[in-house]
Amino acid sequence: MAAPEEINAGMLAFWNGKGGDTWVARQEHTDITLTPVTDALLAFAAPRAGERVVDIGCGCGAATLEFGRASRAASIESKISTNRPTRAVARLTASSSPSSADARNSKSAMAPGPSSASLGS
Repeated sequence: MAAPEEINAGMLAFWNGKGGDTWVARQEHTDITLTPVTDALLAFAAPRAGERVVDIGCGCGAATLEFGRASRAASIESKISTNRPTRAVARLTASSSPSSADARNSKSAMAPGPSSASLGS
């Protein structure tokens, strides 16, 4: 049986190359386009203070930051992301957040975690 890294090699290369670079270049447009989706998710999930938030595939972090603000979470995590270009933007966005609480919450969210390849999905 092939290792997960071998199975997902093409997808990893895409998201860490042209795919990730394109996402970053279109970040503002993507964030605006996805705002209604984020708003609907926030309304549905209704996060409460103190709850933990896990964002899988955080893109450049806009929704992650919104969930962190809404829940005033002690930590928010985005652990499953293979996309180094968007993680770099997400870290920068989190560190320049106007609220130190938002930045504290979001920095942990943008830490690279296991890739989808290592999870075998």
